[in-house]
Amino acid sequence: GKTGAFGPCAIAHLPFRMRFSASERQRRLTLRYRSAAESLETALRDLRESQEHVRRAERLSVLGEVAAGLAHEIRTPLAGVRGALEIIAGRAAPASPEAEFGELGTKELKRLEQLVTDFLAYARPRRPELRSASLGELVEHGTALLRPTADARGVVFEADRPARPAAVRIDPDQMQEVLINVLSNAIEASPAGSAVRIRERSAPPWAIIEVIDEGPGVPTEHLGRIFEPFFTTKEKGTGLGLAISSRIVSAQGGEIEAQSINGRGTTVRIRLPLAGSALEPPGERTRGVS
Repeated sequence: GKTGAFGPCAIAHLPFRMRFSASERQRRLTLRYRSAAESLETALRDLRESQEHVRRAERLSVLGEVAAGLAHEIRTPLAGVRGALEIIAGRAAPASPEAEFGELGTKELKRLEQLVTDFLAYARPRRPELRSASLGELVEHGTALLRPTADARGVVFEADRPARPAAVRIDPDQMQEVLINVLSNAIEASPAGSAVRIRERSAPPWAIIEVIDEGPGVPTEHLGRIFEPFFTTKEKGTGLGLAISSRIVSAQGGEIEAQSINGRGTTVRIRLPLAGSALEPPGERTRGVS
């Protein structure tokens, strides 16, 4: 017989090849369908989670507005009570129980008023008014304001500044609030005889401020939470200072992060858009880095 292309040998192998080819195509098709089904399930799960996040955010937004309104209403009676306590303390004899009570009550009311103020600042943030400003002037003003506090604790400021300070596009008043909060935390964490270092540098498109203390550092389990609202390790802290700072920095297109080694101090790094850069204000970007 013939042994050409259609000879007995080729015909004998044809059904096997056809079966193999069909089986391979079916296997690939099955894998493709399975992959598509898994992708669809993942997308559906993500969609459900996103919807739940939206619903939760809406509920929190409403709750935040109610709480902010309540906090606003609390401020007036608090001021009245504080005024009355100051009058009592002023009329009491020095070192008397009345004077001690008036002083203690006034101090606690001031703390409560600060908590209400911080809460309102977080719940109803003011829209930033962006303009070009000198980063160097911002640092100079902040350190000048806090130098008496640092001196009282035996802490000194050390500045590492470029010859030509960077120009940044920020809301200077809000960013001054951020810097004062970060510097205050650094002073509180620093032991007497130590230094708080402030470094300024440019890394286009960013201008960068680093505040470095020589305190005990932040435990690793706390580092990722220090920008969360109401999280604090201080006995009388509100837990809103860094949360407000984070929101302010993010609203102005910047980033804030903290690095810490337990027992060796903490560095808070703030990145701000250089004036004239094309950076757009992103969503809130904060993180703790161990």
